[in-house]
Amino acid sequence: GRGLARLQVDTSGSKDLLKINGGIFKTQGEALSNNAKKTVKVIVVGNPANTNCRIALHYATNLGPENFSAMTRLDHNRAIGELAQKAGVSSDKVHGVCIWGNHSNTQVPDASNCVIETKDGEKTATELFGEEFLHGEFVQKISTRGGAVIKARGASSAASAANAAIDQMRDWVLGTKSGKIVSMAIPVPDNEPYGIKKGTVFSFPCEVTPEGKVKVVEGLPVSEWLQEKLNTTEQELINERNAAFQLLGI
Repeated sequence: GRGLARLQVDTSGSKDLLKINGGIFKTQGEALSNNAKKTVKVIVVGNPANTNCRIALHYATNLGPENFSAMTRLDHNRAIGELAQKAGVSSDKVHGVCIWGNHSNTQVPDASNCVIETKDGEKTATELFGEEFLHGEFVQKISTRGGAVIKARGASSAASAANAAIDQMRDWVLGTKSGKIVSMAIPVPDNEPYGIKKGTVFSFPCEVTPEGKVKVVEGLPVSEWLQEKLNTTEQELINERNAAFQLLGI
């Protein structure tokens, strides 16, 4: 079956959507808990996606965190597309991009480990474009793209989101190619990678085994700039979760 979430049709943000969608994802979590297979894979797309996923997980008491993810693949695809266009190459030539944190304006599109196959050989995104662009215009453009689309069209980018959901589910079911990094918002694992505390659904650079097990790619360098951004998006997720739980009486 399918659950419906209220679509975002303006740029007022996620707080109003929390009030509307919180109860919907409570119901969906309970329904999944009572009826879904233990192997179910749930991608939450309705905004605020990370926190709605956290709500559904809370109420899906017969399932585990490994059953749930929120979609940051749309942001991931946009980031790859932006760098590919700027480099004059196809999207499959761009590797190592990821999205950290919340599916919101505080998300962190990160190209610090990105390598691009150019006609002159492999080049890092930093070599090609410089940190000023990657920390400034690039982050701003990707993190606000959803709002820009809504403002221009009067509706969200449903087709692109649907395509991204297919991409994320395909990789989750079949696994990722060796060395390929994808972005998935998942319940923070027990080992709290990169110092992110448990209790939220946070987007990490991930790889997926052929058996469908999601693993955070660890050991990537974290600069002062990135650490500050991670702290900001994590705090927003904590605040969203606390607000949602208060509304739901958790």
